[in-house]
Amino acid sequence: MKAYTELSDFYYVWLKRALSDVIDNKLAPRFIPETFFEKVGESYIEIPTQWEKYALSEVSLNPPRLGPNAKKEEGIKHFQNLLNLSFNNMASRLKEDGIIVTFYAHTSPDAWKALLEAGWENSGLRITNAFPLVTESEQSVVKRGKLSMDTSIIVVWRKGSEASVDASDLYEEMADASARRARELIDLGISGRDLIIGTLAEALSVATKYKEVRSMGRVDVRTLVDSYIYPASLLGLARALAYKADLKETIKSPEAMFYLIVKFALSGMKEKVIESTDARIFSIGTSLDLGRAKKLRILKGGESEGAKVARAQSLILMEPTSTEKAKLEELLEVRGVGVREPEIRCSIDALHVLEYYSVSLACGEFKKKLDELRSKYPSQVEEAILMAKMMAKVLSKDDKERVLCERIVGCLEPVPRAVPLDLG
Repeated sequence: MKAYTELSDFYYVWLKRALSDVIDNKLAPRFIPETFFEKVGESYIEIPTQWEKYALSEVSLNPPRLGPNAKKEEGIKHFQNLLNLSFNNMASRLKEDGIIVTFYAHTSPDAWKALLEAGWENSGLRITNAFPLVTESEQSVVKRGKLSMDTSIIVVWRKGSEASVDASDLYEEMADASARRARELIDLGISGRDLIIGTLAEALSVATKYKEVRSMGRVDVRTLVDSYIYPASLLGLARALAYKADLKETIKSPEAMFYLIVKFALSGMKEKVIESTDARIFSIGTSLDLGRAKKLRILKGGESEGAKVARAQSLILMEPTSTEKAKLEELLEVRGVGVREPEIRCSIDALHVLEYYSVSLACGEFKKKLDELRSKYPSQVEEAILMAKMMAKVLSKDDKERVLCERIVGCLEPVPRAVPLDLG
């Protein structure tokens, strides 16, 4: 929460002096007097500071401005009302073939809900594109060592929302469009934050071209974002990754989706540190409850470098960081899976066990262990194999888990049979 009006008073008081006259040792109106003076009858009264006059008109979330006892809910309502009025004002002046470009300083789910309510639901506009823009130093104490999705974003709007669509049909349409867009972006070498936002923008573009989304009644913006837009965009990304790995099917469980998307989105980072906002985005988009992810030890509390508050809000993906047998054993023990008699609770457990087998056993023994594991945990092992095939192709080459997945795939591939030589 940044009090921009109050902060900009530093400039306001100097601009007021530079753009006004002085009469009888008092400031008097000269240029744009309505900005610095309030007219009362035939006289002008100086506005001492910007926040005293304009703070309540600033479109930002700052509950204390409404009074010392104002609640956060009141601040949110005030912010949404102002945002709605702003978009109504812009839409009323927009030509039929014109565009509106907005600069928005958040990409959290709640921020998107507020933006869609104002621009789409309230003003009848549709999103045609969106671009992330880094406005905070990567060396910031709260950003250092992490790749944050919570960045500033440029959103392009046009007139043209019309007709209605069934929510289930829209979901598939968004997933297909997101998959196509993700493939294009991956082909262009785009990854990380830009890939996630680019894929999300495609889903938003499809959703907002309709005036209304229905499922047993009108679907409200908050449900649309949480239950359809985020899940469809990340499903589209997963489908694009499967396509890039030459696979006809993709993973389905929330745990596998979460793990794969985080691995790919934060590719290149030695340690996958996930900020709280990003964790919510990945959680909503994959339907994996963060509490369950911690219980399964797919995630652990962050302890990376940076400010204490930043560490408290971060999570770290529990992944192999070495191809050494001892390190993989340690990971299995720390995650509560075990080595001798592994307890498989999800496909991530099965994947890590198979990775351990791939470096500790010859391929023949690996296959025997694989069959034993598959007989006990068929669905988890099958999805783990699918994950290994995908990650062997799409992860960065310096990712240790890619090497492990390549070993798994190598053991799974049948050995070519010798063809008898025809000696005539």
